[in-house]
Order: sequence, then structure tokens, then C-alpha cells
Amino acid sequence: MGASTLSAANEAQYRAAPLNLSSDITGPHTIEITASAAIPAGSNEVIAKRLGVTP
Repeated sequence: MGASTLSAANEAQYRAAPLNLSSDITGPHTIEITASAAIPAGSNEVIAKRLGVTP
């Protein structure tokens, strides 16, 4: 199969994406978040930095 991209607009799609992509071991794979997201105070700083936001 090769490189794949899946879009996730809600939590259920986001949780399903890794399972859907796991059957193809050739990768690379991308999960594109298409919904708005908020990083609550006290969240993981590494994730916040990668998203370019301040936790």
C-alpha cells in the first residue's frame, strides 16, 4: 500500500485511525486532525510544543 493519510474530525475517528493504518506496515502514515482542538492547562508540554501552542 505505501504512504497513507487519514483525516480525523472527531475523537472516534482519531482513535480508529491507528487501527486502520496498522494493517499496512510499509508506511509512512499521517493522521490529519481536521477539527479544532484545545490544549487544557496542565497538559503535556511536549505535545503543546509540537502543536505550537502554549499549555
